[in-house]
Amino acid sequence: MMKILIRIYNAVHFFLNMVVVYYILSSLSVLYGIVTLNGFNVQWSWAAMTCFFLNAKLKKIEGSQEPVRNEKALILVNHRSWSDFFIHDKMMDYTANFLARYLVAVAFPISLLASPFMKTLWYFNRDAPRKDFKKFYKWCDDKWAVSKRNNLLVYPEGHRMFDSTKPGPLKKGMIIYAYERKLPVQIAICVGNENLIHEKNIKVNRGSEMSYFIDKPIKSTDYQTFDSFYEHIQKRFGEVFEQVHQTHYKKDK
Repeated sequence: MMKILIRIYNAVHFFLNMVVVYYILSSLSVLYGIVTLNGFNVQWSWAAMTCFFLNAKLKKIEGSQEPVRNEKALILVNHRSWSDFFIHDKMMDYTANFLARYLVAVAFPISLLASPFMKTLWYFNRDAPRKDFKKFYKWCDDKWAVSKRNNLLVYPEGHRMFDSTKPGPLKKGMIIYAYERKLPVQIAICVGNENLIHEKNIKVNRGSEMSYFIDKPIKSTDYQTFDSFYEHIQKRFGEVFEQVHQTHYKKDK
């Protein structure tokens, strides 16, 4: 009986927190953008308010670099949970646009309605790149051209990895985009946010601590072939993930 009551409590607690984060706070951030006549205020204000509301504690690992600021860059980040969207925005110091599938908007429709006003959250149909990569890349170019944020953050694993102790294989699509556009790639790994919001287990743990590391940029122009560029990124992504994961969970032992 007690286990059942705990599960009910966790489910209600989870639901109420999701309503606050993805409906109330997101609505307030949209209102702030409208009042200030600046759509770019929407995303950072939502991320900042949400981190404050959930008491999210981000800890930078020694040696972590600053986000690229003086040029456009593709940011590759590991995907853990729904909390990624606001945690990673703060982690990258609000410098990155986000690429998201329309499926995300099914759960959080306010973000879809506000995205044309924000210009920092780009929703796309998952099948679009497969049908015509060149057309999709041109669409990314056009979106980037009207955004004040200089970076583009993507999740190359393609899906949430939750509690996985290893990263998933990286999809090549946006890495090809970076190589063709001669963009630097910056790897950023964050671990612990799967404890803050764990939608698979229907749990929210306010006050959770996350550890992150932002790697130095990798210049695509330093590689003569895409294959060598991709292989290095895949290898480095795994190395940084292992470093962050071990550092974070070593503290809990």
